[in-house]
Amino acid sequence: MKNIGISHYQVGRTDGVSLEIDKWKRVLEEMGHTVHLCAGDLGAAEGTLIEEMYHHRAAAERLNYNTFRELRDRPSRRNGVPGRVDGPHWRHQAQNAPLCDREK
Repeated sequence: MKNIGISHYQVGRTDGVSLEIDKWKRVLEEMGHTVHLCAGDLGAAEGTLIEEMYHHRAAAERLNYNTFRELRDRPSRRNGVPGRVDGPHWRHQAQNAPLCDREK
């Protein structure tokens, strides 16, 4: 049989995804497979804990805010337009964007 790994930011809880993971783990083990869980929060489950995978860590929440709302934690990286970042990657994107994107 196979070794199967399932990873998610949290397992072993009562949320829908955790319950589905528990169900599939049980089904796969009944088929003879060995299932390994890996998560940032293991809850009541046994598995490998990688704390960096948990989405409610301060660093993850800061990244989410800076990515999807506004850039607030690194003002030295702004180029004067709120929410836009200046740097080699962004300049490369601007210079190499398809022509139709630049005409908008």
